[in-house]
Formats: sequence, structure tokens, C-alpha cells
Amino acid sequence: MAFSASEKILESSLSSNPTELASFGNSVLKASEKLMSTLVKPTDTSASVSFTLAAVEGQVFMVGPNVTLNKIPRLDTTNSSVDIDLIGISKNNNERSAAVAFMSYNSMENLLKPDFFNTSNNTIKTMMSTVISATLPKTTNTKLTKPVNFTLKHIRSGLLHFLFLSGFVWMLIEAVLLFICVKNLSQISSKKREVLSSGFLCVIGYLVALVLVAVSVGLVPDGYGSKYCWIKMDKGFIWSFLGPVCVILALNTVLFIKIVTNVNSALKNLNVEVSQMKQNKIMVFKTLAQFVVLGCSWILGFFTNSSKVLEILFLILNSQQGTFIFLIYCVLNNEVRQQYRKLFRCLCCAKQH
Repeated sequence: MAFSASEKILESSLSSNPTELASFGNSVLKASEKLMSTLVKPTDTSASVSFTLAAVEGQVFMVGPNVTLNKIPRLDTTNSSVDIDLIGISKNNNERSAAVAFMSYNSMENLLKPDFFNTSNNTIKTMMSTVISATLPKTTNTKLTKPVNFTLKHIRSGLLHFLFLSGFVWMLIEAVLLFICVKNLSQISSKKREVLSSGFLCVIGYLVALVLVAVSVGLVPDGYGSKYCWIKMDKGFIWSFLGPVCVILALNTVLFIKIVTNVNSALKNLNVEVSQMKQNKIMVFKTLAQFVVLGCSWILGFFTNSSKVLEILFLILNSQQGTFIFLIYCVLNNEVRQQYRKLFRCLCCAKQH
């Protein structure tokens, strides 16, 4: 049945009829599930079987009446995993046994396409994970005792490369803009304003990352998706991400030091009547905020393996990067606060009328 369905799929893989493709895809799923059920064998304690083929990966786990495990381990494939309370399910069966078959199909997304999902017409549909299947073969009572947890990894995992790199490029852009403003302490000239227009910055922020990812994928097409990370460590492919990140972090660190020096000098000359304690508080906050916004806190990530304290500090600072951006560009920005006041006034007036 499996080979027959596979031949039909290959013959009609170019078919434009989504219903026909879905029918063939479902045939393969059903046939595969039946074949997987033949791997289930009686056991007193527990047993497992796993295999990896070009088109499909599978795992079968079985438990018996004398199982000694508190819970079964997570069933893993390259791009997906499942957690299921198979021991609890077995206790509801007269045989006190149960089995789970978990499969991940590496190319099924070409047949069971995302076009089957009903979304708005202006939505770009992309299958971001492999198609998976989980059944409870040769199990009389298949009632679930606890929710089943599926974990799906992105298979496009290049998209993550682009988003991360573009994020770092924007951090560099922000550092350059902030350095220019602090250095001049005045309005940016019209000539510089044209060069630093939002459209030009968007081109830099996204095009640089896109070019880096395109070159990386061209050189190592299979560089994404390892067991422990979204990017593979072999063939030096990791440096297609770490290389640009290290350069950007180094530049941002230099700019950060210069920005802090200039801000400190400006605060000293701004108002001699401001108390030293208040000035120090302002300086400390601005320094911390700039450190996080410019992405310099990512440097701690290179040392997290050697210290648990640095790992916790790294997680706290980088998880709050969005918070610091909101504080600096919204809460502490006078123009933005005025716009918020206008908005609240309009809302209040609308409610009164």
C-alpha cells in the first residue's frame, strides 16, 4: 500500500488539484501508520524502536504491566518531538500495556500544502514545519490522561538567520545614529538627514542581512537545523552568523564607550545646579539603557558556559531589550508623550460625547 501510494504521488506530484494531492498524502499517512503498528511487540517493562529514512523518521515506544519508568522519555526526530503520558494510558487498559508510534515526514509538506488552511487572501502561506503523525497502535483504550505536547522546529529555521542578522544590523544603525546626535548635540544637517533617511536605513537594515544569508545558503545549502541549535556547527557555517555578530558587537562597544563619554561631558556642562547624586543616577540609567539597546549585552553570551551568574544576567538583560527600547523611545521621549496626551484627550472627549 505504501509503495503503491508513493508511486501515485510521484506520478501526480505536478498536479494542480489540491484535493487529489491531499488524498494521496492521506493514503501515505494511513499506510505508514499501519506499517508502524507491526513494530509493536508485547513487553513486560518497556521497549522502543526507531528508524531514519530519507523521507520519514519514526519512533515506537511500548510499555507493559511491569514498567519501571515514572514517565516515558520524549520521542524525538530531527525537526519535531512529542511528550505523551503513555504510562497513564496503559493503566486504563485491561492488558496494562500501550504503545505510541510517532513519525515525521520530511517531504510531505510538498503534498499537504499550506493552501489547505483558510486564511485571508492577502496572507502568504508557508509550511514552516514537517508533517507529523502520532497514533496509539494496538492499544484498546486510547483515551488520553494528559494533554499531548508536540514541539515543531522551523525547517526554513534561513528565516531565523535573516531575522537575527537584521536585528543586529539595526542595532549598529541605532548606535551610529545615536553617536552622531550625541557628538553634534544639535540638529542633524539637511545633507546628513537625506543620507540617513528612513528608506535608506531600511534598505541597509534588511538588505545587508539578506545578502549575508543568501551567500551563506549558496555556499552551504544544508547548514540549518541541528539537534541542539537552528544552525549547524560543522563546516564552519556557524561563522556565517557569529562573524557578522562579532563585528557588529565590537563596533557597537566602541561607539557605546564614545557615546557614554560624550553624554557624561554634556551632563556636566548642562546645568551646574543639578546635584551630583541626581546626575550620577541619570548617567547610570542612560549607560545601562544604551548598553542594552545597542545590543552590547549580547557579548555576555560568549561567556555563559563558564558562569551561571553571567548566564542569568545575559537572559535578564536581553529579555528586557524591548522594555528598554520602549522606555527610551516612548516613555522618556517628550514628543511621544505629547502624542499620547493628545490621544488620551481625544478618547476622553469621544466618551463624553
